[in-house]
Amino acid sequence: TYGVRALPSSFLVDRHGYLAALALGPRAWDNRAAHALVEGMLAQ
Repeated sequence: TYGVRALPSSFLVDRHGYLAALALGPRAWDNRAAHALVEGMLAQ
C-alpha cells in the first residue's frame, strides 16, 4: 500500500513498482513541469 494520507493523492510509480513521486492535495498536471516529470520517468 502507498499510505494515502490526503485526498486527492497522486502517485508516480516507476517501471519496477517503486514509488518515485508523491503529490498530496490537488495538483495541476497540465503544465510544463508536470509533463517534464512524467516524460523524464518514461525515458528511464
